[in-house]
Amino acid sequence: MEKISFYIIQDKSGKIPQEDYRKTLDVSLPSSLNNLSNTESKIKSILAEKYGLNNEDLENISIRIKDVSIGVGALLDDHAISLHLVEPQINSE
Repeated sequence: MEKISFYIIQDKSGKIPQEDYRKTLDVSLPSSLNNLSNTESKIKSILAEKYGLNNEDLENISIRIKDVSIGVGALLDDHAISLHLVEPQINSE
């Protein structure tokens, strides 16, 4: 997964609420290793979906990428996890 932190600097379309300007926003996206990607395009497509923006609107939006981090996880066993309390046993041998 890729976590992208960003700011909306400017929106000339007026469709993004003012309270979202210059505030750290985060989005998590699936990521694939060893591929080049355009982080700004990813963010703008998410903004377009959320706020109903068209291509002209997106050209009038300025964003600043603050940070990109990648998290890798693997699930080794998909069985239920249970917790058991094991009492210590003392052998008297």
